[in-house]
Amino acid sequence: QETRALGLWEQPDDFERVLQGLRTHAGGYAYEARHRCRDGRTLTCEGSIGRIEHEGTPAYLAVIRDVSADRAMRQRLEASEARYRGLLESMREGYAATDLSGRITDFNASFRQMLGYPADVLKHMTFVEITPQKWHRFEDDLLSTQVLPSGHSEPYEKEYVDAHGRVFPVEIRTYAETNPDGARIGYWALARDITERKLAELR
Repeated sequence: QETRALGLWEQPDDFERVLQGLRTHAGGYAYEARHRCRDGRTLTCEGSIGRIEHEGTPAYLAVIRDVSADRAMRQRLEASEARYRGLLESMREGYAATDLSGRITDFNASFRQMLGYPADVLKHMTFVEITPQKWHRFEDDLLSTQVLPSGHSEPYEKEYVDAHGRVFPVEIRTYAETNPDGARIGYWALARDITERKLAELR
């Protein structure tokens, strides 16, 4: 039986791995492997296999589900996310996202360097904590009058406070983030330090 079953497996090592799993887990064993089809195709499958007796003869009972399409979609998503992350990290502008409460959920290297906080500290902060008090009402009004009705704001200026307490000017554009159903789940923004531009305007 094991010899005949071996023909269903693309990689003999997978078959040996599952047999070893059965020996270790007498109640059954769950696995993922590639199986050959009669027509020559190879499928990525999730399986659950256990020992039974069939008409008094020891046998295996396996339930197998083809997950090839799921894996292919996951690989495409991972590749897309990698490209997206690479784009964010290559940007000179700071990028940051928040949930609806204002907690920072994502950011790129430019944003972290702009604020000067370690990544593990910044991810536990909120936008309120990095924004001087005098800008809080202004941004609340901007969200209600621009971002919520249209999905984004026009570019605007405000200030940030970095990890050393330095207050510096930034130019920002804020966007609403929604889920596939259109429900609002947070915000994201692009920001750049305009200290040099402000100094030049004073000369």
